[in-house]
Amino acid sequence: MKDKNIKQLESFIKYCKKHPEMRFWQAIRNWSKAGKILFEKTNKETIDTFYWEGKNEGEIAERQHNKWRKLYFKMFKEWNEKSLKIKKE
Repeated sequence: MKDKNIKQLESFIKYCKKHPEMRFWQAIRNWSKAGKILFEKTNKETIDTFYWEGKNEGEIAERQHNKWRKLYFKMFKEWNEKSLKIKKE
């Protein structure tokens, strides 16, 4: 059984190396020729994993939150610097 899993894993890795432009879930979906790979939440809601960039939805949400947080602080800093310039003049 382990040899079979290793062969599958090696095949998938080879596919990923051939298609570096694909996200993980997109690659596994295309490699396996699956129409969809769905994630089922505890409340029976299903989510298509095609656009996921991380291991799960929480990982992606955290990354997006951090991206927005950095953007917010950058914008606030720029606004604050402009405000200080206006006050000095």
